[in-house]
Amino acid sequence: MRSNGTSRALSFALAAGLIVFAFADGVARADVTHISLPGQAQGLAVAPNGHVLVGVRGNATLREYSSDGALIGSKSLPVYPWDVDVDSSGNIYVAGEKDLNILTVKYALNGDTLWQREFNGGSGDIGFDIQVDSLGNSYVSGVSGGLGIVLIKYDPSGNLLWLRNHTDVPFSVFS
Repeated sequence: MRSNGTSRALSFALAAGLIVFAFADGVARADVTHISLPGQAQGLAVAPNGHVLVGVRGNATLREYSSDGALIGSKSLPVYPWDVDVDSSGNIYVAGEKDLNILTVKYALNGDTLWQREFNGGSGDIGFDIQVDSLGNSYVSGVSGGLGIVLIKYDPSGNLLWLRNHTDVPFSVFS
């Protein structure tokens, strides 16, 4: 759960086909909006403008909602999204899986692709989480059938800065 500079707290529950947003801003009020999605909602971020971004794995899309829950738009993605984050400039980051590789994509606020990076650790890789720091570096965590647990760091231009892995924890994406 991230707010990236917004003054609102965001509580949410994700389930197959349904997402519930509950906004509260420190006063005695809360608004709840129910939105039906055509697939599994996975990953959520609040942009600096208060818009809510949701990754939908079922049809590989990114949906943008206003703070009151109205659908603003939807964008097809080259990745099945597992997580979404937004930096302080409003750039959108998506991490997930494509063809059993970890795919990370950075989009401009207008939806243009700024960069796309694919990581192939050898066998069944999935990027489960993405976080962006205050300098615009992105961190993707996930699993790789060949390397175990992985953490990847990219600079704001998408250059790989480092990769760390840990193989002490056995894991199979197919079990």
